Amino acid sequence: HQRVHSGGIDRKSLKIYKANLGVLNNRYNDFERRILKFFIDNQDESIILLPYLTNIFFKFLVDDGILRITRESAGLSLGDCMPVVGTGITCELTDFGVRFISDIKSGEILI
Repeated sequence: HQRVHSGGIDRKSLKIYKANLGVLNNRYNDFERRILKFFIDNQDESIILLPYLTNIFFKFLVDDGILRITRESAGLSLGDCMPVVGTGITCELTDFGVRFISDIKSGEILI
């Protein structure tokens, strides 16, 4: 609010910012927001490797068409004495996901 009163940001931009914040906070959990933040901070990246068996934690990003699972490794065995260890889930931004990240970064309305 200080930026509005000092002229640093106009009221229309503040309303868009608050609406977007509401969409992100109400729709996506903390893990999903961290994934979005990764892509916002690393705009040259379109692929992320996530821990094995965590796909339930970013389900809404997949359901909404922002992220696509491209490879899910069930794990690897290191012999009889070692259990199967999960290696990861490779995900990439969809075309819609790239636009979504760009819209967040540029302050466009998300709804």
